[in-house]
Amino acid sequence: MEADYFVYGITNCSKLNVGQCTDFLKFAVIDLGQLYGKLDAGQIVIRDNGHRSCTIEERRLVCPIRYNRDQSSSFFPIDIPLIVKLWQSKIVLKQRGFY
Repeated sequence: MEADYFVYGITNCSKLNVGQCTDFLKFAVIDLGQLYGKLDAGQIVIRDNGHRSCTIEERRLVCPIRYNRDQSSSFFPIDIPLIVKLWQSKIVLKQRGFY
C-alpha cells in the first residue's frame, strides 16, 4: 500500500442508503509508517492461528490472518483499542468510538 495514513470508519447508515449518512459511529486515523515500523520490529506479529481477533502476548500485538468469505483475499484486523493500549497515540492519531 502506498499511503501514509489509513482512515477507517463506520457510518450511521448502511451501504444501501449512503445518501442518508450524517455521522460516523466510529473512525480511526492510522499512521501507516508507524504501523509498518512496529511490524518490521516484530512488535506486531501476524499469525495464521485461526483466531478472530488480535491479542497481546509479551508486549506484542499478535493479529490473525482473516480470509474473506469467498476466499478471494485475506487481511489482518487492526485492533484499535489494543494498539492504543500498547502505544498510546503513536499509531492511532485520532479515533472516536473504539474503547
